[in-house]
Amino acid sequence: MNSDNTRCEALVLILLAAWACSSAVAEEQAIHLSPVAQVYLDAGATMVAAGPRGEVYALGIDKEVGGPNFERTFVRRSIDFGRTFEPARFFTDGGASEFSHRVVTDSRGGVYVSWNRLQPPPDAAGLFCNCSHDAGATWLESDVKVSVDDARGVGSHRLTFAERDLVHVVWIDSGPDQPRHGIWHRRSLDGGITFEPKVTPLWFEEYYSDLVYVRAVCADGDGSVYALLSRETPGDPDDNELYVQTSLDDGVTWLGPVLVDPISESLGCAALQCDADGNVFVAWCGNRNGFGDVFFTCSQDQGRTFEATRRLNADDPPGQFPGSGKVTLAGDEEGNLYAAWQRGNDVRVNVSRDRGATWAGDVSLGPTVAWDLPKLVANEAGHVAVTWVARTTGEFAIELNVSRDFGTTWLPTPLRIDDPNGLAYRQELVMDPAGRVYVAWEEEFPEGMGLRAEATFRAAYPTLGISLVPVDDADGLIIVPPGGERIAVDVDLVNHHPTAPLPGLTAYLEGGLPDGRIIGPLGDPKTFGIPLGGARGATLRKRFPGNKPPGLYYLIVTTEGAIEDSVRLPIIKR
Repeated sequence: MNSDNTRCEALVLILLAAWACSSAVAEEQAIHLSPVAQVYLDAGATMVAAGPRGEVYALGIDKEVGGPNFERTFVRRSIDFGRTFEPARFFTDGGASEFSHRVVTDSRGGVYVSWNRLQPPPDAAGLFCNCSHDAGATWLESDVKVSVDDARGVGSHRLTFAERDLVHVVWIDSGPDQPRHGIWHRRSLDGGITFEPKVTPLWFEEYYSDLVYVRAVCADGDGSVYALLSRETPGDPDDNELYVQTSLDDGVTWLGPVLVDPISESLGCAALQCDADGNVFVAWCGNRNGFGDVFFTCSQDQGRTFEATRRLNADDPPGQFPGSGKVTLAGDEEGNLYAAWQRGNDVRVNVSRDRGATWAGDVSLGPTVAWDLPKLVANEAGHVAVTWVARTTGEFAIELNVSRDFGTTWLPTPLRIDDPNGLAYRQELVMDPAGRVYVAWEEEFPEGMGLRAEATFRAAYPTLGISLVPVDDADGLIIVPPGGERIAVDVDLVNHHPTAPLPGLTAYLEGGLPDGRIIGPLGDPKTFGIPLGGARGATLRKRFPGNKPPGLYYLIVTTEGAIEDSVRLPIIKR
């Protein structure tokens, strides 16, 4: 079996994209930008999330209804891959200061949003959630309060979804019985409709401090939940320590905080990733060597112990570049890890193929003049995207670079995705399983004697957006018994190319066995096309014969001609 087959064996979706050629034409075909859309006027803190079937959600704060302390939380939904958005759905009526918004989705159409509310009336202050279980069509009539009723000072929080309808929220809070700030956890067992009465303190009493922060939360979908926390070193507010706390029983109980690295230092951003094999990955930027370096460590025992720290910007002398740091992480279940960070005015990326054991060496995503934190996303297909804020001719711009081959190659020049003549900042980035990239950001434009604020959105599409989902198979993997069986797959295909129809699409079964043999196509290939700007959805049914040897097979949808692309769904024959 070749290396790609090995990498793909247990993936939910395998979407391997091929570049048409290495010329500028290939760059143009590789990704296509939608028009810039104004999600909301006079809004702030726009977040973005993507659903499994073309849904896109923009979450933000409406600030135009009565001044700085009269704000409403809203969500706008798109059901056509971000081309158009429905009217705003407001969760609150305003009259309060709201901030720290979060939105996450699951693979079944669930959407979960959360936000903080600070202003009076006092009984309405705290941390709130709402949810939809039908891809944003309907929501709970009443928001759910997650923080305790006697909360005095709800701070930043993190929201994550695990499988089996588990929603976890971790936040900073204090109340009459907690004279100092602590880190708290609460969970929902019904997809955010209700939350359990139990509120668990994650930061043990002997560690309580006003200077404790929640950096990230990660759930592996297999019962483990991890929280990345930091606190300022007592007696030295310029230095920080990073800790990971672990729950091995879906958040019922938590282990004590584990120090990630023994050196206290001034920290920039810190990032967390985990997988279902018990691996926990942490990256951060610190100034132990002078200017900021990017550090990485991992745990192979569910956060109980961590390996020796290594420096990801190893091609640079330690502590050489001012303004370096601001690191972010992404990964997949097969052990591919991606780290991106700002190094001075550059944006760098490094890739590991073996769960962080070795790294390929960092490369530049420029030319650029980076100004702020890069954001990084990846999917199981090897599609990777990075966005960042760049300074260009007196403006702040949003720039994007993408890879379609697990971070091996990137566009030679980043794409600017915002409109000129504005001040863009606070960008957020997500990607769906087919490699479509969605970016939301805030942008200010001169208006009269002041600035006009907008919540803004743009999508970046690969030429052929294909999703293959097994029918009635929640884990996304098809396993065929020895006697064979009929398989059924929902196929969604969208032609994103601006000028060309896709006439030559073919679906067929093919296998790559451990001894290197390729078997297939099995049965007659099915051929169909997608017109320019068109879409096609269908249920594809094919009989997998029982007389084929055990091994890893694929259902492949491919197109030939001037534009080449393909998608593979793994099938394991017992």
